[in-house]
Amino acid sequence: MSEASECDFLITDSSARLLAFTCAFLKPAIFFYPGYDNVSLSDDKLDLLLPKIAYVAHSISELDSVVQTLSETFEDRRQNILEFLDGDLV
Repeated sequence: MSEASECDFLITDSSARLLAFTCAFLKPAIFFYPGYDNVSLSDDKLDLLLPKIAYVAHSISELDSVVQTLSETFEDRRQNILEFLDGDLV
């Protein structure tokens, strides 16, 4: 993960890796699930947290759109990450 600190953002299909990256480095992370219209874990806390702190893309065109707008949209998510880190994690 040490090289990851040099990245501008992360694209992954692993929520654990996404959470570690975005919380450790306060940088954008994209949960990429191609071929799925929706990914839902019902009312799982992680499922509810992901859209607040990260981005979700289900196709290459969605992924491209997210990447193109990261610099304009990430500040709100950065604030959500900070609130999550300051809150009760359990």
